[in-house]
Amino acid sequence: MDASVPIDEEDLLGLMKEDIIESNFDTTTEGLECSSSIKLESNIATPATTNEDNNKSILQKRSREKDELETLQKKYVSVIARQVALKNNYLLRFPNAFANCVNGANFTGLSELMDSYLFYNCNIRYAFSDDTKFTCAGGAGLVKFFYYVNLFYPDRITMVHTATAANTKLNARFNFKFTDNKYIYNSVVSRPIDPTYCPFYPPARAESLRRKMHLDAQPTQIQEKFQSIVESDKDLVVYGSINMEMEIQEITEKIIGMNVTANFASVHEVTEKSDAESNVDINMAFHERVAIPKGVKC
Repeated sequence: MDASVPIDEEDLLGLMKEDIIESNFDTTTEGLECSSSIKLESNIATPATTNEDNNKSILQKRSREKDELETLQKKYVSVIARQVALKNNYLLRFPNAFANCVNGANFTGLSELMDSYLFYNCNIRYAFSDDTKFTCAGGAGLVKFFYYVNLFYPDRITMVHTATAANTKLNARFNFKFTDNKYIYNSVVSRPIDPTYCPFYPPARAESLRRKMHLDAQPTQIQEKFQSIVESDKDLVVYGSINMEMEIQEITEKIIGMNVTANFASVHEVTEKSDAESNVDINMAFHERVAIPKGVKC
């Protein structure tokens, strides 16, 4: 029988401690391995989720910004359109107010209208032809011209035919009618007249009509046809048109340039017959004319 070797208590305690340490080491290592595994898996999964969320957030932000930009753009376009409409409406009042003042011989009102709409040195050109025209700077010259028009043709009626406003342009077309009375003409022309307007009103009424009808530029047949009318002492009914082209200063919305072209459309003697029987239309070969239908009365 083998003899047993006695074990010292201290040695026994030492062995027990070693077992415990080994046991703890294994457990801790397993725990560490497990924990590391979990952490690695977490580190792998988290960035993908974060990037996806970030991309989604960026797309949503861009979508919101796009919607906001479109909304602002619509508001801006709406405001601009409204401003343009208001500007055009303001400008389109000028032709109607002009016609009203001229028809009523309201030259004080016409002067105020010019001050409101025209630049102080607005360049104005008014012409029937190259030898029947005047130019001036500012609206006062145009007011004075229509003052003379009212003296020569007190029954003149002017009506707005069309008016358009776009960007820096304002265009208006007027139709007019008046009676040319030789005795009134001779009476007014005998008074002192501003030399600026003398080309429109020469001493002889016949010469005034020739200039405004461009008669010398017409074929011989046309000249012969109207010679008797021009030389007549009778009252003449005249129809015509005015084309007014205006340039607008964008910032001030003032008229800085005005080009006015006037034309006669038809002339006939005043008789007891109807206009349809006595009206003689002028067909000008080189100048645009307004077609006045026979039988039309203003």
